[in-house]
Amino acid sequence: MTVEEAAQALRVSAQFIYRHAHDGDLPSVSVGTSVRIKVSTIRTIIDGELDLARPKPSGVGGHAAL
Repeated sequence: MTVEEAAQALRVSAQFIYRHAHDGDLPSVSVGTSVRIKVSTIRTIIDGELDLARPKPSGVGGHAAL
């Protein structure tokens, strides 16, 4: 899912998604110059099982390059 699609699904700005992906709060991957987020991750947020407002322990989640 693109950053824009994730932002629309969560009703937040694309900048919010980019910031949390970069900070490691939102698991994501880089595909070339694009950032992608799994649909299952967005569903987890919607279901309330992942809270982006709550800090994660070090080394959990993050942004991986492919």
